Amino acid sequence: MIPLLNAETQRYLSRRVTLFFPLTLALLIVVGVTIAYFVITAQDDSVDFVNDIAFGPSLADQPGASNVLGPLGFLLPIMAYTLGASFYGADQKTGVIELLATWEPRRLRLLAARAIGGSVVSIVLGMLVSAVSVAAFYVLSATTGTTDGMTGERWWWITMAVFRTGLLCAAFFLFGLALTVLANNSVASIISFVIYAFVVENILQIFVGWLAPWLPMANAGAFSAGVDMQTVTLDTLEEPTSHHGWFVAGLVVLAYPVVAYIAAAAVFDRRDIT
Repeated sequence: MIPLLNAETQRYLSRRVTLFFPLTLALLIVVGVTIAYFVITAQDDSVDFVNDIAFGPSLADQPGASNVLGPLGFLLPIMAYTLGASFYGADQKTGVIELLATWEPRRLRLLAARAIGGSVVSIVLGMLVSAVSVAAFYVLSATTGTTDGMTGERWWWITMAVFRTGLLCAAFFLFGLALTVLANNSVASIISFVIYAFVVENILQIFVGWLAPWLPMANAGAFSAGVDMQTVTLDTLEEPTSHHGWFVAGLVVLAYPVVAYIAAAAVFDRRDIT
């Protein structure tokens, strides 16, 4: 299993998109922060790292929570999903899966090696992009405002937010891999998921109150930031209500790729791939 795991991990790392996607995202973060620097200095404004970026009054009653990653808690899982989907989809389209099955006929081992290797790499990539974001915003605050108030404890909270986001990337990589195996088409899988993440889930959160606390993207955001999962329905548009904590939110997110992977493994083990 170890040689197979190493081979699939190297195969994942050798794909240009695996590094291109996170590097591009990290570059956009740096460029955005650089532009923000010139805008802030031109307006003679300032940034408070603790109160404006990392924490703030809204998190006063939630020790350990941090908004330092902002939208990355939402965007990085989408990136990881795309990488997982393309990892299987590209090889399925070019016949590589068929070739690999002749080398490793035990398909479940092959799929497991892809899942494990890709998930571990996705954790690292997610954490690296998150760390770039934290560093960029810290430098922005130090050069245009203040970083006063940062303590060892608060740095630990930020570190855990970065780590949780890395775990999210592993979960969504697995989700993308599994759903693409089921759909047998990476393009359809990616497009469907992006539409769901940006459109469908927002509609469900507002109009289907009983389902809102259990949706994957909302729970991903709560888990990344370490905050309570809050829901907004037609009855409470002005006052979001807390439903469960960030740990449960992480379990909710994990349930989606686990169920999808079990179904994908069953289908992949029986599918005619010739």
